[in-house]
Amino acid sequence: MTSIPFFKLSAFGNNFVVLDETRQQVLTEAQKRRFAHHATDVNFGIGCDNFLVVQPCCDTVLEEIHAENRYWPAPPDTQGAELIFRMFDPDGTEAYSCGNGLMCIARYLHARYAVTRQRVLTKLPTAAPGIATIGMAADGDGYFADLGIPERMPETLVNRSFLKPFDGCIDLVENLDIRHFRATDAIRFFGNSRMLALRGYLVFTGEPHLVILGDNGFSLPDPVRHIFPTSTEESRTGRFSKRRMSTGASLVNFIGYYLAKNYRHLFPKGINVNFVRKIPGEDIIEYRCFERGILKETFACGTGALACAFVMRSLGMVRSDNLRLWPYRCRLHQPDAEIRVGRAGHGWQILGRPTLLFEGRFVMKDAMDRIPEEDAAPSRPSLPLEAGADARHDLQAAFSEGEHRRIQPSA
Repeated sequence: MTSIPFFKLSAFGNNFVVLDETRQQVLTEAQKRRFAHHATDVNFGIGCDNFLVVQPCCDTVLEEIHAENRYWPAPPDTQGAELIFRMFDPDGTEAYSCGNGLMCIARYLHARYAVTRQRVLTKLPTAAPGIATIGMAADGDGYFADLGIPERMPETLVNRSFLKPFDGCIDLVENLDIRHFRATDAIRFFGNSRMLALRGYLVFTGEPHLVILGDNGFSLPDPVRHIFPTSTEESRTGRFSKRRMSTGASLVNFIGYYLAKNYRHLFPKGINVNFVRKIPGEDIIEYRCFERGILKETFACGTGALACAFVMRSLGMVRSDNLRLWPYRCRLHQPDAEIRVGRAGHGWQILGRPTLLFEGRFVMKDAMDRIPEEDAAPSRPSLPLEAGADARHDLQAAFSEGEHRRIQPSA
């Protein structure tokens, strides 16, 4: 019988199961993908939005990742990163990045190892993984993740023939028509209309995001009133109606799932969908986010918060480079929830207060019995937390010419 040690953390209700392999490997690459289902299954597993893994950034680990996944045509430039950050969806697919997840890892590293600042390698399933700096805020009030500079959506994630460039980083997409829905949905959300047209802005912040503004993103007025059923004054005071919020969640999930199912020709790997409203008179943005990897609305999204802030700033709808983002769904349960988004150096940073909930061990007897012996985690020396990627020749050997020609890198 095998048991898997884990920690559970939450950032604004966006919750994660964390596997720490900084000292010793616990699961093989194949087992990590399988365990993602158990970690995220609320009924027969632990229960969370996503499964996170933190590993040393060293040649041994990178070789194992490459051997199983073939993400890269050449060894990634680790730029002195000491750790690797990874996130898995419930079906075992590895996601690109996660702002709230990075803040949770910053919180975990501080609690477990007294680490206050760390460079981590992220966006592994891309041809060129990136570096994020994470850590504790200088005043000790919260944890941050530097997410870099938002970028134009990579061509592997969107069909550009449908887009209109807005600026160097943002594209405009129009006429996202929702036509096929049940009569009950039409009555509930769309009145007498049989079609809803959406328009929004696309940007890549470590994850692909579509930002739809409440002011001009809908062809009909009714959906906006359902997505943001409270007045802005009610939002300020935290007075929310659970019944109205439930209806709004149904619509957010309806639109997000419709786009995921019917617009694969436009978004071949799915799209995170954000709905945005500005609080009048202040540089405060309310938002809701449907996440592509788990196909549902989460209580908050870190890369989504950055996408909303960046788009609103680029449109001139907010004037400050330091913004307050209110995760609308989370504030039903935590009325003071707020993500800070602002410029930091040459990029953008998010800041929040993630919570370490509990630690435990998950018994994997039945699942592990079905894993062949050759998949079992190999024995290897424990790796110190500060292990780096200094020696490159062994890793380079893993990318022989005949091997990397078969790799199809994704971005």
